[in-house]
Amino acid sequence: PATGDRAPLFSHLWRNTVFDGPFHPVLRQRCEKRGAEGGCAVSPPSEPALLIVTLRRRRPPSRVVIVAAAGYGKSTALDADRPPGGRRLRARDLIAAEPPDACWIGVDDLDDLAPTDQRVAIRRLAALPPDSGFTMTARAPLGPGLMSLLRGQVVERGPKDLALGPHAIAGLLAEEYGVLDPRAAGRVFTLTAGWPSLVHLAADALARRADTDLADLLAAPGSVAATWIASNVL
Repeated sequence: PATGDRAPLFSHLWRNTVFDGPFHPVLRQRCEKRGAEGGCAVSPPSEPALLIVTLRRRRPPSRVVIVAAAGYGKSTALDADRPPGGRRLRARDLIAAEPPDACWIGVDDLDDLAPTDQRVAIRRLAALPPDSGFTMTARAPLGPGLMSLLRGQVVERGPKDLALGPHAIAGLLAEEYGVLDPRAAGRVFTLTAGWPSLVHLAADALARRADTDLADLLAAPGSVAATWIASNVL
């Protein structure tokens, strides 16, 4: 509860951020109406957490651009960003028709489009209402000319944000592949830098044979990893 020394500060935050601020126009209108009828007293809630929840509900929608090579889990990240009521589209769907009326739109594989169509797709995202968010993925960085078309604050996420750390790799090895060697996660991370698809290739090899030469598996010409990179990245 907002008691003791915190109570005046919390009451000030409630008054100036929630009631007197832009977050609750309906509350303000009701209070003004009641005031005309004989007065209105608005008290802050007893729990500071209620103020935090109120502020979070009023955060502006997220607008995110994810750029990373194949195998980094961009589509998975897109699904993770999708809120209830959000819509996910293929990039070419955004060219074929106007975006749907939704609180959030996810657009996968922007680089599947020709440069002129990419510009059309980004203009359509930029024209979304202010209360709509989006997440867009691409394998190659968008040029400054394209990024400048997007209005407002846009968060850019890249390989470092999607890569798996040693702890995550250790969990994946144990839970999905049954590899319990405590040193394995460090070896896999050192050789893959957390690139998720390469992590899975290494994990599968270790699950089949614990003494697999991971460096050879991931770097040797003609290896499974080299073939995958040549087909999907280069």
